[in-house]
Amino acid sequence: MTEFVFEDCRVQVDAEATRAYYDAYGEIAGGCGCAYCRNFAAAVETVAPRLRAFLDRLGLDIRKPREVMELGPGPEGRRLYEAFYHLVGRLKGRNCSGTAAEGAQMVFCKDCDLLPDNFPKPCFQINVALELPWLLKETVPETPSRKSSLQENEL
Repeated sequence: MTEFVFEDCRVQVDAEATRAYYDAYGEIAGGCGCAYCRNFAAAVETVAPRLRAFLDRLGLDIRKPREVMELGPGPEGRRLYEAFYHLVGRLKGRNCSGTAAEGAQMVFCKDCDLLPDNFPKPCFQINVALELPWLLKETVPETPSRKSSLQENEL
């Protein structure tokens, strides 16, 4: 295992075991085919080499998160995304966050969301928030406005 410090965290990661898992089971954009996730798959190729290298040192392929969430418009026509990845290893101390290469926000978490049963343990999670351009030829899908259940049930 490789150990390093990120902000206030001590992270121990088995990059080879993490990489082996994602090589065998990981899917581009978490396997989703919606327009937002297809755009993530295309646009994530444009991230700065320093960010890609940082994640690669952890054993992660930036194209293969466990989950991708599109969070809406960002500055200059970009889209805000959050993706999370599981890593084989240990997070020492408490959850922590900070800015990594090229302005991407990262949070290391002890708890893992949507952890597959066959993911090697011990493990932890990293959430990566970043702004990406819209690269698809199709327009950005409109999010339908929805009323809350409270609004729908008002008399």
